[in-house]
Amino acid sequence: MFIGHIGVGLAFKKADKDINVAWPIFFSLLPDLLLGIFVLLGIEKVIIPPDFNQKRYLEFVFPYSHSLTATIIWASLIFFGFFSLVKTGRRLKYALIFSCSFILHFVCDVIEHVRGLPVYFNSSYNIGFGLWNNIQLSLILELLLFGTGLYLYLSASKGKGRKEKYGLPLFLGVIAGAAVAGQIKSPTPPDQITVAFSWLIQNIVIVPIVYWLDR
Repeated sequence: MFIGHIGVGLAFKKADKDINVAWPIFFSLLPDLLLGIFVLLGIEKVIIPPDFNQKRYLEFVFPYSHSLTATIIWASLIFFGFFSLVKTGRRLKYALIFSCSFILHFVCDVIEHVRGLPVYFNSSYNIGFGLWNNIQLSLILELLLFGTGLYLYLSASKGKGRKEKYGLPLFLGVIAGAAVAGQIKSPTPPDQITVAFSWLIQNIVIVPIVYWLDR
């Protein structure tokens, strides 16, 4: 759901035309950034299914970054932290946008993940509609989310220069194309350390470039 999460972040440009869309994209991707950190610390796990080349998806033990309870706690910290520490006339609106971006990550994951998203930390009750079991439908949903988000971004963006009009759509279009190509082909199953670093890198690299293009 990587490009789907980016699409959700892009859509928030419609909620506030002056916001730099890098911020909602960052918070939309933040659960995976936390997952990468927790995997490297040994707190959470990435499980490579033995039939990965057929399934094309990973499984996880991620109670502290992706459970429903953790999502509510993290989103609350984002909301109250931003509202308390940042002094701006739009702090309430921005706090809502950032916390909602985080929560919508969980909503999207529930649709795509196989049953594996805990409701309460390490509880045995997990949820997930399992759209990943159909790779074609999964990719269609991701592309729809991305395309809708990009459309809403372009309809709300005030950018008049080439960088604003073409730079961001072109950059994210390349990212989306690479992500889809990576899911379609049958790669060698990754190890969990490589996957964890990929989640860190996607925020470290993509978010600053988006910030610059939408500045």
